[in-house]
Amino acid sequence: MRRVGAIAIAVGGLATALLDVLLCLTLLGDVMRAEGAGFLAWMAVLVLSGCFLVAVAIVLLHCAADWGWCWPGWGLGLLYLLLVAEELWGRSGAYGSPAPMVLVCSYLTTIPFQLAVWARHTAAPPSRRKPERRPVQWPRTVRRLLVLLALRSALLVLRAVRLAQQRRSAALAEESPSSSGWNSVANRR
Repeated sequence: MRRVGAIAIAVGGLATALLDVLLCLTLLGDVMRAEGAGFLAWMAVLVLSGCFLVAVAIVLLHCAADWGWCWPGWGLGLLYLLLVAEELWGRSGAYGSPAPMVLVCSYLTTIPFQLAVWARHTAAPPSRRKPERRPVQWPRTVRRLLVLLALRSALLVLRAVRLAQQRRSAALAEESPSSSGWNSVANRR
């Protein structure tokens, strides 16, 4: 019965993660459309969101099966939270102040991991003494692949953010009056 409860909690955590990704993609999509982000930025956001969902699934599986905590998945979840918060921070628009959006998205990102802790405690045996279990070890190549995917997706997102900031500063430079424009006004007098 305990395993069934842990599996139900894990399924709820996955559903929450999917809803969180859909909300974050909607908000980030509005920001990216307003900034005129390109294909690379969209792909970076989609890859990072997919990696977040895979990381949540792995963490929930580990916790529901009482195999361990799977710390790389927790790290990728934190990376996703930080990148979404950074991208939404400082943006105002149809949603008003960005602080409530950042707080809501950040909290929703933590819910699957809170459910993972609950699933781990539900799946754990009720005895006080913990049995000697060796946690499941991922093969070294799989761990390297997960870390490599996380780093590459973070790099893509950071490049996309930097490109969007360069485009924004270039657009602002074009909109502001240049020094020759001010001089021409002064010369006319």
